Amino acid sequence: MRQKTLFPSLVALLCLVTACSDTDDGASAPEATGIKLSVETITFSDDALSQSIAVNSGTDPWCITAVATDDNKTLLSEAEQEAMRGGEPFERTFQWLTVAVEDNTIRLDADESGFSAHTFSIELSSANGAARINGSQAAKTDDSPIVANPARVELYFKPDTATVETGKDTWWVAAVTIEGLDIQLYDSIAGGEILRPQSRDFNRTFDWLTVRVDGTRLVLIAQENEDIAPRHFSVVLSTGSQECEITGTQDVMPSGYVENNDGNIEATPDYVEFPPEGGTLRVEAAQSGWWFQDILVDGEYQDLGLTQQSAKDQLTKYRQYKRTFDWLTVELDSFDLLLTAQPNTTGSERTFEILLDNYFEKGRITGLQLAQ
Repeated sequence: MRQKTLFPSLVALLCLVTACSDTDDGASAPEATGIKLSVETITFSDDALSQSIAVNSGTDPWCITAVATDDNKTLLSEAEQEAMRGGEPFERTFQWLTVAVEDNTIRLDADESGFSAHTFSIELSSANGAARINGSQAAKTDDSPIVANPARVELYFKPDTATVETGKDTWWVAAVTIEGLDIQLYDSIAGGEILRPQSRDFNRTFDWLTVRVDGTRLVLIAQENEDIAPRHFSVVLSTGSQECEITGTQDVMPSGYVENNDGNIEATPDYVEFPPEGGTLRVEAAQSGWWFQDILVDGEYQDLGLTQQSAKDQLTKYRQYKRTFDWLTVELDSFDLLLTAQPNTTGSERTFEILLDNYFEKGRITGLQLAQ
C-alpha cells in the first residue's frame, strides 16, 4: 500500500521543480569554460616579430599574472591584474618582448634577434582555470663569409690606431693573441654552454693593445712600443660558422729618431687663407718621405681612411691620396698638396690643420676660410 502512494508523490515533486524552472525568464548560470587560447606556442623570427593570441574564457574575466623572458620572471601587480580583468587595455615591455592586451587579444612584439637565443612564457589566470603561453626566438645566424679589410695591419711605434672594416654586424671577437699568448674570449657556464660576447659592447685592453668594436668596424689602438723588437698580434672574428683573422705588427723606433714638434718638413706656404667663395690652393712640401700624421678640420680630428702601412705606401711610394673632410678636400699632386675649400655659407670662419710626419721630422700646415 506504501509503494502505491510513493510514485504519485515523486511525479508531483518533479512537476513542481519543472514549474519553478519555467518561471525564471529563460536565464541560465554563466558557463565556466576555463581559458582557451588560439595559440599556445609562439616562435619568433625576423620575418615575424609580431604575433597575436585570442583568449576565450567565456564570461569569466581573466588576466596575465606573470611574464618570464629568458631567466627573468616578472609578477604583475594586483592593480594591473584587476584592471585587466575589468577589460582595461594593458601594454608593458619585458626586456626584448612587449606584451599588449586589448579586447581579449594578446599581442606580442619582439625585438630583432641578436647573437643569443631567447625564450619566454606568459601565465594567465581566471576564476575557473589557468593557461600558459610558451615561446622562443632563435639567435641570429649568418653563413656568409666575413672579410676583414685590411687583414694585415702595420702600426706606427708611437701610439697608433688602425680601423678594420667588415661591412657586416653579425660577428664577434672570438680570440686575441698577443706575442704568442692565446687569449680566448669565451665565458663558460656550469653546463658547458659557450656564451658569445656581445660584440657591440666590446672594448678590452690586452697588454699594450686595445681591441674595440665600433658598429661593423674593429678598432685597434696600440700603446707606444718601447721594446727593441717589433710586437705582433692577431685578432679572430667569428660569425659562429665563419671566421677571419687579422694579423698585425707594431714597428720599433728607428735608429736616429728624434722627437721634434717644431716642424722641420718645409711647407710653402705653411699658412693658407681661403676666401668665402672657396677655391683651390697649392702647398709645396719638398721632402719626399712624409705622410699625414693627422688632419683636423674645425678642431676635430678626421678619419684619414688609412692604416699606418697604407699611409706609407700611398704617400711615400705612390703619392696617391684624395679625400674630402666636410668642406675641405686634400689631394696629393706629386710632392705638393692641393687644398680645395667649398663655399662658406655658415656665417663663421672655418679652420683646418694638417700634420706631416716622416719619423725624423714633422711639419704643420694651418689654414683659415673667411666667412661671408
